[in-house]
Amino acid sequence: MPDMPPIVGNVQPVAELLTRAFHDDPPPVWWYPDPVERDEQMLAFWRAMATAGLAAGDGLMSEDGNGVALYVPPGKAVDESLVETSGLPAVIDGMGPEQASRIGAFFEVLDRLQAEAIQEPHWELYCIGVDPASQGRGLGVALVDEMTLRARRDGVPGFLLTAAEWNVSFYERRGYRIVQQAAVPDSPLQAWAMRLD
Repeated sequence: MPDMPPIVGNVQPVAELLTRAFHDDPPPVWWYPDPVERDEQMLAFWRAMATAGLAAGDGLMSEDGNGVALYVPPGKAVDESLVETSGLPAVIDGMGPEQASRIGAFFEVLDRLQAEAIQEPHWELYCIGVDPASQGRGLGVALVDEMTLRARRDGVPGFLLTAAEWNVSFYERRGYRIVQQAAVPDSPLQAWAMRLD
């Protein structure tokens, strides 16, 4: 397994990596069709998301800075107060009304999927990203397997959400199964809730 030290302090490198990792992911592409504007806008978004995720749990980042995952432990959640403290609402409001509406619709579906898919204590893979230039080297596998180890250690399920169909088979190979699926209204997006028992 590649060396994966814990994330401590500065979330800027995490945000920069997630911006690269999610550049071609369906939600950011729908929010910002222009790739240059997408990168400019998504950096602040990912900084706030990482801040909220780390406030609820912890994370690991590869020493080379090309792979990252944020994990939320049983009994914890990225709740409204953490989202507010992270600055995410202000970031989304600053993106413009069309983007704010699209992002809101997307997260409404994710929240509903999670509420329907899992109620008991669980480990959540809140976010995972690998730099496109470093994919295929085992970083993503190592980061997902770390979540599996935590869930097995604590005797609870693992849980994640994805909005990229190409990720579904990757997670299935790591032991996850689809438990819920939904379309985001008035969009090309689908989202999947996946669980590890």
